[in-house]
Amino acid sequence: MLCVDDDPGMRALYRDLLSSLGYVPLVAKSGRDALRLLSAMEEEVAIVVSDHSMPNLDGVNLAAQIKLRYPGLPVMLVTRIVANSRSELFGNSRAKPNC
Repeated sequence: MLCVDDDPGMRALYRDLLSSLGYVPLVAKSGRDALRLLSAMEEEVAIVVSDHSMPNLDGVNLAAQIKLRYPGLPVMLVTRIVANSRSELFGNSRAKPNC
């Protein structure tokens, strides 16, 4: 698994969490670094998990490059929502979100 995020804290989280589950994740700090890692270690990567919003080569463009170069490799884009309250996320709705 290749995890791509420009935030060092998120890279550490991916590394620690996946390692605790028995995986040996590769981590990259940018889309460009991810493409370099993939070219060197293609056989060892079964999926790419990438941050959606990164400088230079964002997650969407990284996914497009991966699909061109490695058409069978799955890519999952993730992002985080920062909100101060439930109402910022869900408005004034009283209904609980289905997760």
